[in-house]
Amino acid sequence: MCHKNNITRPLYDKGNESATDFAYALALYRRGFIRTEIYNRIIQERQDWRNHAGEQKKIHYLTRTLLKAEKIIG
Repeated sequence: MCHKNNITRPLYDKGNESATDFAYALALYRRGFIRTEIYNRIIQERQDWRNHAGEQKKIHYLTRTLLKAEKIIG
């Protein structure tokens, strides 16, 4: 069984949706996930999108968040 799939967003809850997304993205990158997989997992697992209402805002937010995480991971 592959342990990289045992990770879920609530494990990285920081009490703030954006901080949680960022921590979760970092954890997923460190486990070898690619951008598309991470993007899809956040979309599926995050419940509260009121700060990024609308599809374009959501896409822009996630792209920015994932690029920031990628810079840290290298």
